[in-house]
Amino acid sequence: MKILLCSISSPHELTGIGKYNGELVEWFRDKGHHVDVLTTLPYYPYWEIYKGYENDKFKIERSERGNIYSVRLPVSKNVSTLRRIMMDVVFGLKTVVRLPRLAYRQKYDIIVLVLPPITAFLSAIFGKVAGRSKLHIHVQDLQLEAAGDLDLLPAPLLNLLERFEKYCLAKADLVTTISNKMADQLRRKITNDSPTVSLLENWADTDIIKPIPDKSWLKNKYEYPEDTFLVVYSGNIGEKQGVGQLLAVASMLENHKKIQFLILGDGAGKKKLLEKNKELNLSNVRFGELVAESHLNRMLNGSDIQLVLQKKMAGDSFLPSKYINILSAGIPSVITAQKGTALYTMATENKTSIVVEAENTTMLAEAVLRLFNKKEFRKRLAKNSRMLALQSYGKDEILNNLQQTYMRMLN
Repeated sequence: MKILLCSISSPHELTGIGKYNGELVEWFRDKGHHVDVLTTLPYYPYWEIYKGYENDKFKIERSERGNIYSVRLPVSKNVSTLRRIMMDVVFGLKTVVRLPRLAYRQKYDIIVLVLPPITAFLSAIFGKVAGRSKLHIHVQDLQLEAAGDLDLLPAPLLNLLERFEKYCLAKADLVTTISNKMADQLRRKITNDSPTVSLLENWADTDIIKPIPDKSWLKNKYEYPEDTFLVVYSGNIGEKQGVGQLLAVASMLENHKKIQFLILGDGAGKKKLLEKNKELNLSNVRFGELVAESHLNRMLNGSDIQLVLQKKMAGDSFLPSKYINILSAGIPSVITAQKGTALYTMATENKTSIVVEAENTTMLAEAVLRLFNKKEFRKRLAKNSRMLALQSYGKDEILNNLQQTYMRMLN
């Protein structure tokens, strides 16, 4: 098959949607398919163009198995709603000519559009027509629902965009998303003449991300004593996560000297968080950078518990992708999620985590303390987590199912 993947999230990015894009591209290439990518110069989660790309306006990375075409966005560490809207619009404008032109020349069998942003809809639809291709729309985040939940857009504009989204979804041959809750929301958007909505869950490479005996790498890297109880947040530090609550939690638990908090990552909110931590002068909080992919499993195994955080207003518009790797590594976790959301349902039904109310710092502190004091409980959560990953989130099984779906579409 010849496949074109279009996404604002570069496959070179270390975390988030870009990481899954990269793994999908490599998996299909390894199976003998030709996969091109139309994307952006990598910037997430640092909100600055990666080293080696900072002087490029447009870059083509060629290989026999497929090329990566990257456009430049107006990226800035001063992230705001207006800035993000501008980036989405620029991506839509820069792909609206390039994607159809590529599709016309290459005659792709499948065009895969990864959302957000919805500004790339027209590019993909024009590409489908130009190349006579099948169009697969994969929804990682429900962008408009998130904008509504977080009150980022005025209601009239939101209503207009929702009508546009509904029209574009009807043009797809396949629509997928990452959770049942998100699938239900998408089904309410489309008519009987539109494609059915299927699940394409985020995955983990369960052969690589797995429990290992050596738990020392992370503590050695940051020079923690061996008996430290290490509570780790790793990922984006942005609007949806509400990582700032960790400082309040750390303050509540500062008398428990063995409990230490390590925040790994970057994002729009990191500068403010560092300033607040300096002001509080907490002895049990440290910061670091995201680890490279090659060290991800050792990082996960080096933590005693992992945290998955989101604000109340984030609702059910997205499902934190890193949670699947936490499950695969068999790491006990504490997550903040509102009752009825996909994340809440997954964790409670499978007994993989302690779930606490979003933005409730007291409950979050109590959950950390409970896991600190109950070793056997941690072991049960770890066992349940690994079991769920093996049963439901193995990369090969999920992507092989997608490959078979493509074959049926083409036949």
